[in-house]
Amino acid sequence: MTDQIIQPRLRLPDTCVNPHGLGIDSQQQVAFIACIDSQNVVMVDLRSMKAIGDLQHLKSVGFKPDIVALDSKLHILYVGCASGISVFDESGASRGSLNREHHRSGCVHRASVRSGGLSSIGSEASRPVCSSVTFCNTAHHLPIQ
Repeated sequence: MTDQIIQPRLRLPDTCVNPHGLGIDSQQQVAFIACIDSQNVVMVDLRSMKAIGDLQHLKSVGFKPDIVALDSKLHILYVGCASGISVFDESGASRGSLNREHHRSGCVHRASVRSGGLSSIGSEASRPVCSSVTFCNTAHHLPIQ
């Protein structure tokens, strides 16, 4: 007899079409899932394993979201898309709140976050950044605007 393992399953809202990228805020116990075809992001409470927030009006992101990165110290969520990167304040995610801060155009191939990182771009020196974003093979530092 083989070992039998029960795998929990999560039903995402119908407004999330073709889920792809995944990021987890372990402090708030919330997962963020990018939905490619519906061009939005859904939040999941990992304690209850249920989608949270306004499920009929998920937060929109750029065209073909792919990469989800998180700065857990500053509670900033980055969603890399074929059309650019969308940046959100996710500090209230455990209460179902996700606030869009910025969208930068350009084709994103990869992103990495320096947790709690700060930009060094002139007057932006105290603002958090996604420390390495590749837009069509050209690296840029992206401050939140």
